[in-house]
This record gives sequence, C-alpha cells and structure tokens, in this order.
Amino acid sequence: MKTPTVTLILCLLTSTTVAAKDFTIEDDKLGLLPRKVVSALKPSAEDAEGNACKYIGERIDLDGDGKATDYFVTTDNACGCGAAQCPIWIIRGSGDSYSTVLSDAGYGASLENKKTKGLANVTIWAATAGYEEKTRSNRAVRSGYALLSHNLIKSHSVK
Repeated sequence: MKTPTVTLILCLLTSTTVAAKDFTIEDDKLGLLPRKVVSALKPSAEDAEGNACKYIGERIDLDGDGKATDYFVTTDNACGCGAAQCPIWIIRGSGDSYSTVLSDAGYGASLENKKTKGLANVTIWAATAGYEEKTRSNRAVRSGYALLSHNLIKSHSVK
C-alpha cells in the first residue's frame, strides 16, 4: 500500500516541476535561419567595418504549446559582439510571418517557467570576471516584450 502512494506523490511532483530553458550565443544547436526569420530582425547588426552580420539561431517555444515556432537568434562568428555580449533577438513566429519581440545584448537567454499574457518571461544575461548583468523582460505590450527589471552587479577588487 505504501508503494502506490509514494509513486503517486513522485508523479505529481515531477509533472509540475519544469525547468527553465537556457540558450547561449555559443550553443552547438545554433544553425542557419530561414530567410523570413532573418528579414524580421530589427535592428540588424554590423561588424566594426560596417559589414552586415550573418545570423544563426535555434527554434524555441515561447507560448509552451509544444510547437517550436519562435527563434532565439544571435550573430555568427561573434559579429557585432563586445566583451562577452553579442546581439540577441527573440523572434515570434505566427503562421508564415515572423516579428522581433525582443532585441538586446548578452551571452544568453532564459525562457522562464512563468508566463505573462501567454508567453514565457525572458531573461537576457551576461557575465565576465567581476561583472554580471541580467535583464528580465516579459510580454507586457502587444508589439513585443517590455522591460521588467535590469540588475547590474559589479564586484570590486579588494585592496
């Protein structure tokens, strides 16, 4: 009698616990993008000489319906990147059209379990030695994600 109860409790716990999904600018899964996705990127990115960047990305599921029709996008070969931060776009797919819903810079993005207006909250993040930055955004406006909070954490050297 104890085994079924324990099994039921474990099933309930595992069915309600879902981890957030993380993506980085160095993910092995990043690949070429459909032309329609690239044409939706706003703003576009350039290298230091003013040449247009090439883009790579990965399909993601912003609304949690089990269909990865959206994209995490960054630049190929660190084009347009600075110190541990590259351009990042979140592209929303709807049928055969795509639109930029978030444009920021960072090392990675996390799709949080919490949703706002039907889409996952998104955190863009970056860190280097002595520096950490997180920008939380959510779908608070019709045309895209709106800023929720921005945390800049700088560590200071000890003398």
